[in-house]
Amino acid sequence: MLKKIATILLILFAVVNVLVFLFSAGTVFTAIPVIGSVANIVTVGYLHIWLPACAALFVCSVIIAAIDRKKGLWLVAVSFLSLIAAVVFMSANAIRLFKYGVKPNIFPKEADVSRVKKEELTYTRSQYGDVAINVYTVDDGQEGKPVMIYIHGGGWIQGSNEDHEYYSKTFAQNGYVVFAPEYDLSSEERHLASSTELQLCEAFAWVSEHAGDYGGDVSRLYVTGGSAGGNLALNISYKINSGLYSVSADGTPLPAVSAVSVTFPVASPADFYRNDDTVFRNTAHRMAYGYTGCSPEEDRFLYDSLEPVKNITSDAPATHIMVGAGDALVPPGPTYALDEALDKAKIDHQTVVVPYANHIFDTVDGSMLSNAYLDLSLRWFEEH
Repeated sequence: MLKKIATILLILFAVVNVLVFLFSAGTVFTAIPVIGSVANIVTVGYLHIWLPACAALFVCSVIIAAIDRKKGLWLVAVSFLSLIAAVVFMSANAIRLFKYGVKPNIFPKEADVSRVKKEELTYTRSQYGDVAINVYTVDDGQEGKPVMIYIHGGGWIQGSNEDHEYYSKTFAQNGYVVFAPEYDLSSEERHLASSTELQLCEAFAWVSEHAGDYGGDVSRLYVTGGSAGGNLALNISYKINSGLYSVSADGTPLPAVSAVSVTFPVASPADFYRNDDTVFRNTAHRMAYGYTGCSPEEDRFLYDSLEPVKNITSDAPATHIMVGAGDALVPPGPTYALDEALDKAKIDHQTVVVPYANHIFDTVDGSMLSNAYLDLSLRWFEEH
């Protein structure tokens, strides 16, 4: 009986070992079908768990090999390769962050945001109902604080202004007055690409009028967002600073943006629509179509208007971008093209490419990559 149990446990251990190996290999070699599309979401996104798990598997494999060399040697080999792969992408991430002056911390370490207060308000009303905005502040009696607007992602069809609330609270803890607006979400039935940016301009106008109530100074206005929120943050900021968006619907002047910092932005909705990844192409197509209601071929003008690179002018705000080199949902190529365009336009910019990382590489609050984004953004805003 005990022998049977031991055999079953050994088989289960072997299966886990093989799966871990496939995910580690899929992270390093993203061309591996299917696994290469999703492995790095787990391995890089949860590196603080993945690396110790690989080390533990290797130690257990060595113990098994010491007991039964015939059964254990191949487990040692497989687990060793998994561990080496984990060390490779962990080291690559750490080295890249060191290059930009960030001290990486593998294990999550969240900032203390206990002093941050949240107020839930409404900034406008649309045909779909009240549109909310959250305000995050620290009651420290300070005036003239820099102002932050955080725009959530979700492919324009999902998400809320409380997504990544850790970011909003941490910026507030660091002396910012943070505003996180909602916006009407698109769907299969309603395609709001022509109105979403204008609605968010209402939020910018509301912030301009009310930031002073919380000790904020909109002459120092910074914008951030991730994924589709990154697209909106870039596009709206570029259009406001160029004068394309100058006033809100009620005539309130829109404040200029000092700098913008985004993660894995949809730099080209057209390329996003055309995503041919085996795992994510349907998701990308559904999100892009939900937002626009058409293909790039059906309305090239609309898609061009949603592409930040088409809206760069000499007045574009200083731009910081953090993107995963292995992003299978939002192809990083257009972000690299955006970086080149900013360079040609002589706009102060910085693009940090995270090796092996997929989309939402900062999913764990306080993780190495989410804290790196906060650190880099805070420094970027202080410089501008």
